[in-house]
Amino acid sequence: MRRISWCLLLAAWISACSGDELPGHPGPPNEGHELPPDGAADEDGAVEIDAGDSDVLVVRDSGLRDVPAMDARSADAVATDVVTPRDRPVDAPAEAGPSRMDVPRPADAGPPRVDVPRPLDTGPIAVPIPAAVSPGAACHALIQRLGVRFSVAGATRGVVDPVTVTPPIEGVHYRYASWTAAERPMLMDCRLAVALVRMGRELRGRWNIDDVQHLGVYNYRVIAGGTRLSQHAYAMAIDIAGFRSTSRTTYSVLSDFVETSASSCPLPASNAVDRTLKEIACWMYDSRTFNIVLTPNYNALHRDHYHVDLTAGSHFVGAELPEGVDPPHSPFYDFLIDDD
Repeated sequence: MRRISWCLLLAAWISACSGDELPGHPGPPNEGHELPPDGAADEDGAVEIDAGDSDVLVVRDSGLRDVPAMDARSADAVATDVVTPRDRPVDAPAEAGPSRMDVPRPADAGPPRVDVPRPLDTGPIAVPIPAAVSPGAACHALIQRLGVRFSVAGATRGVVDPVTVTPPIEGVHYRYASWTAAERPMLMDCRLAVALVRMGRELRGRWNIDDVQHLGVYNYRVIAGGTRLSQHAYAMAIDIAGFRSTSRTTYSVLSDFVETSASSCPLPASNAVDRTLKEIACWMYDSRTFNIVLTPNYNALHRDHYHVDLTAGSHFVGAELPEGVDPPHSPFYDFLIDDD
């Protein structure tokens, strides 16, 4: 260690001879020192270090002069402050700062951030109006994405795209003619299934309704008193007798709908239950979920239900009765005789 210290001390004093000073140890000025005669120095300018018998080192530069040096103890102390190239990694640049891995994380920084791909949007699929849906494979793919449980039915008289749908549809149950009836599969055109998904989403989201009592979908027959086929013959219509909320409040078309002479929406309401029934009817019409909406305001045959269908090119909700007049009717009109 002492030999290394002497060598480092030598390098420092040689630098001092050229006019620089070792910090903290000013070197002697050049004046007063005679240069040896030419040729007196070694060929390679060798330097000798002689400690002699004392603790004072003498550095002899064969081409320059004898330079008194600091004592050995001071030289050892200076040597410990000198950073040699071995203190830096071999492959590290001289000016390289600390690597990112060497920077300590603050105690409250939490776990390292990990970037992960954002998940796809998992919101509800938009439901088009039925009139915009093509029958066949496109409709089947749509109702499958919408979560409808269905199977493609065989050839069915009058029906362009027959499917058998198993309720619930969009979380709404469908019971035939009674609140205590068990749910049964329903034969319909695929585009009617699209309409029921749209209606179910609105019933649950806006009025908290999850139960529908219906009076039938498919029935191949003509309109009562005429020769034209009903939309029921195409499985493009449904008759709705009432609705029931998740709190078990019922909205009966027969008992709760108050007839008026209004021929367009919004329909005036007499109480909260009547208002809900009329809001539903007007939403079905305004949203074009159904093209035809017939209520008790239309005629006596509709006193106990809404008839809603997908008649192409139509957009109708009407009234024919004077306000406050309830025509004679049976509790549930014979729904095997179609009304439209």
